[in-house]
Amino acid sequence: MNSYYREYYSLSSTFSKLFQIYASANNRSRDRRGLIPHDFQILITSYLASYPIGELYLLQNQQAVSPIVSSWKRSEVDGSLHFVPDAFQTSLSPGFLDQLPCFPLADGALYIKGSLGLTIQEQSSIANYISQISNLITKYDRQEKAITKKLLTLDRFNTILLDCVGVDDLAYIMKQCEELLHYNRCVLYAYIPWSKEFKGIVGSELSKVQGFKGPLYPNQLFDQIRITKKPMFIKDPALSINKETIELFELSSLIIVPVYYEHEMLGWITLDQIGKEFEVAKDELELLEEIGKRIGHFIQKHEG
Repeated sequence: MNSYYREYYSLSSTFSKLFQIYASANNRSRDRRGLIPHDFQILITSYLASYPIGELYLLQNQQAVSPIVSSWKRSEVDGSLHFVPDAFQTSLSPGFLDQLPCFPLADGALYIKGSLGLTIQEQSSIANYISQISNLITKYDRQEKAITKKLLTLDRFNTILLDCVGVDDLAYIMKQCEELLHYNRCVLYAYIPWSKEFKGIVGSELSKVQGFKGPLYPNQLFDQIRITKKPMFIKDPALSINKETIELFELSSLIIVPVYYEHEMLGWITLDQIGKEFEVAKDELELLEEIGKRIGHFIQKHEG
């Protein structure tokens, strides 16, 4: 195997491994303080320090048998709200929290004990702020999970490519793409730039795939993919793909992923569920873009 190629994918895998270590460490940090990330806890306590609050309780993971309870108390020295380590996982007396103003926060709730009491206007301002923080936490968790999923998938795909020795393994790679990305069909097409033609290379129903070839006439869909170098999701193929092709492959929803090496377009991959409509998120299209780049790198290096 080409040493440069192995180094390229080994470095990509190493990056993914480092991210996994970071994510694991971040999760352990959350375990010490609960499910609300530490940075968001600081935002909350810093904001609430300006209100007449003596104590603050954060109940996290309310669905758990023993939900996490974190506590902050007003410091007599500088007047700020300080985290109380001894209150971590504290069992509060029954009904204690029910007596305090409560604000929903992510999958938990925030309880405050005002030393001088809170006005209705102050409670409204706090509720609005906590609601915004709760939305940010939800968005943060969603993005973090998406990034982690993307890197773990790319790491597994890098391992697949490292186990392959040449272009004869392209059929195996397409099959692995189906399993890894959860599509019923993954087909690879080659693009011949000097003749502006395409031809099917590998995929399910091989004879049908390899019999599908010909010239690429001026085509708005193809031109857009070639220029943007971005995957394209086609909800309704009838709007941009001819009827014969749709019937031949039983197309419904479809994703087209360009395969590039640097600035040279080598072909594209199509992914679909064989006659079934589906939706695709932006995060998945970004993942498929990276998959296309890696396949392009693999083909170029092994074809010489």
